[in-house]
Amino acid sequence: MPYETLATSDTPALVIYALDMSGSMSETIDGHPKIDIVSSALKKVAVEMSRRATKVGLRPRYRVAILAYNNEVRDVFGGAVTVEEFLDTGLPVMTPSNQTDTALAFQKAEELLRREWGNLQTCPAPLICHMTDGVWTGADPAPVARRIMQMRVPDGNVLVENIFLDGAALAEQVDDPYEWPGISRESQLASAPARNLFAISSPIPASYRELYTDRGYSIQQGARLIFPGTTPEMVTAGFVMSGMTPTV
Repeated sequence: MPYETLATSDTPALVIYALDMSGSMSETIDGHPKIDIVSSALKKVAVEMSRRATKVGLRPRYRVAILAYNNEVRDVFGGAVTVEEFLDTGLPVMTPSNQTDTALAFQKAEELLRREWGNLQTCPAPLICHMTDGVWTGADPAPVARRIMQMRVPDGNVLVENIFLDGAALAEQVDDPYEWPGISRESQLASAPARNLFAISSPIPASYRELYTDRGYSIQQGARLIFPGTTPEMVTAGFVMSGMTPTV
């Protein structure tokens, strides 16, 4: 079965975060700046990854890369680092500005994957977690995203997750993210940008869904890795999913 390789110190999972840092990220959701919501959620999932890495001694089971983008892409750590290194270093101050070149961000993620490819063949399939709050302003990212989704290691194809901070994304709003069944059909999305992201969102692997439901969530079989971040709690739910690679 795919997506069952365990993340261990010898076979660590790679998660690449591509974070939209365009000017609109300075706006608010429920009175909280979007950039602060994202930074808080990302730190929470890093702490959870680190906690899961201490089951049998403190040994790295995850590696994390962060690509912050607007018109340009900033590789925050200069490649992938362990979660522990991320927590020790912390996120730098990121000031939202300029526009949203999503295609360029996916191109840089693809380049990072290709540099790492030789080391990933015995590891869990990598995951790219892309967070954005707006319509891209450069080229259509779909061709490069689909190319990434076709890259395959023995554990399975590279996974692409999208977290979309848009209050108009859902046809029916979410009251409780723990009761939310997820999105399995394009018709559940109310905006064109959200539907475009649905097309480049991978199905949620069964192993991820099992761990996610253990955290109290109710994602249904067949849902895809797309999370409309309509509230801070929904943003957190999306980032929690990115850390659901099975571990030993």
